[in-house]
Amino acid sequence: MTRQGLLITFFLSGLSLFTGKIHASQELIEVYSCNTCNYEKAKTIAKEHHVKPVCQWETSSNERLHLGQPILKCDTSSKNLIIANPLDKRAFKFNVKATNNSSTPQENGVISTIEILPLNTSEKDLLKTFYDIDRDFRTAVSKTSYITSSKIQGPLELKSTSLNNEDSCASHPVSYFGNQQYQVNLHETLTQLIEKELFDANWFDNFIVSDVTQSVLKLSKGDLGFQISLQHNEIGSYISKVYGGSDNLLNFEVKYNGEFNIGGTRKLNLTYKLNRGASIIDGMAMNLLFSPVVDLTDVAISNCLLKFIEENSKEIETIDSHTRGNAHLAGNCSRKIKKELCSTERYSQKCTNSIISLRC
Repeated sequence: MTRQGLLITFFLSGLSLFTGKIHASQELIEVYSCNTCNYEKAKTIAKEHHVKPVCQWETSSNERLHLGQPILKCDTSSKNLIIANPLDKRAFKFNVKATNNSSTPQENGVISTIEILPLNTSEKDLLKTFYDIDRDFRTAVSKTSYITSSKIQGPLELKSTSLNNEDSCASHPVSYFGNQQYQVNLHETLTQLIEKELFDANWFDNFIVSDVTQSVLKLSKGDLGFQISLQHNEIGSYISKVYGGSDNLLNFEVKYNGEFNIGGTRKLNLTYKLNRGASIIDGMAMNLLFSPVVDLTDVAISNCLLKFIEENSKEIETIDSHTRGNAHLAGNCSRKIKKELCSTERYSQKCTNSIISLRC
């Protein structure tokens, strides 16, 4: 099979792909990926995914009840499913039964029970394929790091208020914020680097057309098919854009949502979520730098960061020691600025507001 014409909608947040066509005669098993699961946690998740019992109201023939009074009768549902941990390569197969013993059809009246089942050889083989895919993606991301080698401006002296020129600030992490085109371009660059690593994986050409409406990964072999949900995964994959050195970097959680083809060129469909806690600007953790209340009056910051804070912001208050009669503070002046910061969160924007104190 050639690489042209492939459409694979596939990985770490929702995907749908096939190692072959899943026929109606094939056994299709639900698999839930949980990369933090042990046996006890797997049992809890398995119970959550029972089939809802079918209930109906029937007229009672019990003489102790009023004739004609309806009663609720429910069947007992049953299905097999697998909880798989791709990181430690452990999987648990369960039979999950559920029934409703209450007098109302409400979901909270459902009781589910589980029974552990052995995995057969075909199931183990398909699980290995899934583990390989998960490993390949994580390996590709971990090998990828985008470093801007150009020198960027270091922190200013506290009294300096001069501004960088536009070109030098383009190599500073603040250029990512407030400029959606820059965000798109950076994400595309990161994707291209991951593509170089991932397209060497030998399983890529084994997959064909997918149903993009389904948020699952589908694998098949012979008479067996897996429908794999990734909703319970808790450990993500991360990539960094480094601006000159460790004092300035943006860290992203990256998820694989598929692949598409443009003019015969395969392109990964990845989404990026900025990890503010692990991102650093001017040597400061970003989540602290843009927390609700920030005092930078005694902190040396770059002109790029200063310019970014001042642009499109609102000055709330200016405090000059001369107006307060504080002779020992003569020459000290500070101001408070309200700043909105927006960054990409998968398919949307996350915005926060900060009150930042700066020197005049």
